[in-house]
Amino acid sequence: MLEHSEIQATISLLTFPDYFWLATIMPPFVVRPCTLEDSPGAARNNILAFWPDPSWRAMWQVKTRDYVVEQNIIRYPKFLLADRDHRRHEIAVDEVTGEVVGYTRWVLPDIPNKDLREVWPSARVADVSKEVEDEAAENAKKADWEFDHSFDGPVQRVAAVRKSLFEGKGYLRK
Repeated sequence: MLEHSEIQATISLLTFPDYFWLATIMPPFVVRPCTLEDSPGAARNNILAFWPDPSWRAMWQVKTRDYVVEQNIIRYPKFLLADRDHRRHEIAVDEVTGEVVGYTRWVLPDIPNKDLREVWPSARVADVSKEVEDEAAENAKKADWEFDHSFDGPVQRVAAVRKSLFEGKGYLRK
């Protein structure tokens, strides 16, 4: 077990001057709201981010990473259009290549007496026509998104605990 002074010394080794070179080799990127047009890049980014996790990869059984990426691209527009009152989406884009290099989804809690469409509207996927929404739903049905559901139990238990911790707590106060 490290003593407090050892931990402090270790942390001091990781300070800004020591890693300044890292900032000089990283490509510049910008974080911005995710649009429906960004869905292929966001879909690809998510699979590539989770694929190294052996337990996550195992749920896809014999499906290859590239196949799962393709299927995720097919279904992603519907995912981005789902529950737009609560969900906000952002991506990080490499300014040189235009490639999506990061993605995040934020889920807003219910706020009493507040229209969530007015909360952080820039990160809310824009409204689309009924035809576009229907097309996204039809395409999502075509995607092969079957996987091993043996992890569903633990995931559902975590979701229940999260809900019990956050429900009705009055977040996002002024």
